[in-house]
Amino acid sequence: MVLLAASVRPEIIDRIAVVVGRDVITESALLRALRVTAFLNAEEPDFSPAAKRRAAERLVDQTLILREMETGRYALPDPSEVEQLLAQLRKERFKTPEDFARALTRYGITEEQLRDVLARQLATLRFIELRFRPAVMVPESEIRHYYQTRVLARWDNKEGTKPPPLEDMWAAIEQVLAGEQVDRLLEEWLRQARKQTRIEFKAKAFE
Repeated sequence: MVLLAASVRPEIIDRIAVVVGRDVITESALLRALRVTAFLNAEEPDFSPAAKRRAAERLVDQTLILREMETGRYALPDPSEVEQLLAQLRKERFKTPEDFARALTRYGITEEQLRDVLARQLATLRFIELRFRPAVMVPESEIRHYYQTRVLARWDNKEGTKPPPLEDMWAAIEQVLAGEQVDRLLEEWLRQARKQTRIEFKAKAFE
């Protein structure tokens, strides 16, 4: 019996932080998301209850989106796209592979975990682009109104400079307004998806 007891290893149970329908977000996944976000933003990780809650809300949204991509048969990003994004990150932020490896160690994450987060971000962006962008139309009147109220009305002409003509800003304004429409459509979709899904935040994970 003594030998048997000595051979048993204590089992570490990963606490559930959020229940999203039939899916769960574990506390370790939540902490990992905070570490990776801090790494990507070149900030110190914030493990406060408020930061944990914000990260959990983002993970809930991602879970709902990835579930919809699976049921709707949306194509996930190709691994080569993720590798390209990772390579760009390395090139822009780190002088050598050793610097990159040291940064991963400092934040307590692995390259595979970083790759997984980048893949989820790309998948989310792809879903938004495919699901909502085709429904967006920006009327000419809104572009002109934006130019009048948010460009001309706020133009700083203290140095006697003239604002760029509307024709030169047309495409940029149209893109801004289209992005705002997409954001509203996404927010409404997430609101409805949350209403139709059992979402439970476990208080102990946010202490």
